[in-house]
Amino acid sequence: IGEVDIRAAKNSSSSSILTALDLNRASGLSLQDAINNVPGVNMQSRSPWGGQHIIIRGYYPSMDNGRSNAANFGGLGYKLYINNIPVTDAIGNTVMDDIDYSNLGRVEITKGPSPLYGSFIAGAVNLYTPAVMPGQYSVRETAIGGSDGLFRTNTTFVGSEGKLGVWA
Repeated sequence: IGEVDIRAAKNSSSSSILTALDLNRASGLSLQDAINNVPGVNMQSRSPWGGQHIIIRGYYPSMDNGRSNAANFGGLGYKLYINNIPVTDAIGNTVMDDIDYSNLGRVEITKGPSPLYGSFIAGAVNLYTPAVMPGQYSVRETAIGGSDGLFRTNTTFVGSEGKLGVWA
């Protein structure tokens, strides 16, 4: 076998990218505000505190032939990644309750099966944290307040040394 030249895989034509500006355009409190602006994609929440799922191109699977909605909130049908690391488990369940959306820098949504993300019929969602610049160290504190007792704080540490980058 001769030399093999591998080039970067191209995003499919049915993909959308949300930048940090897109993610913070609405309230900046949830990913749902930004994702629901992407054509063919809808994010729903069972409650303000969790139970999110994403519907891509109307694919809303049900493991019990539609008798209940509980199974649908597992996120079956699409695969979720954070920085290309799968969040979706081996049987297709996606739990998004522990993801802090305020630390995202970009979201890439691929509609339909893709050679990049496998054969999940609805598609894939890849959440990316912002890139850490070499030699950069910082601590950032943000606070959001509003009506009905809304008060949220977020502390972020960013640092890198050599090839290691930390965003926590």
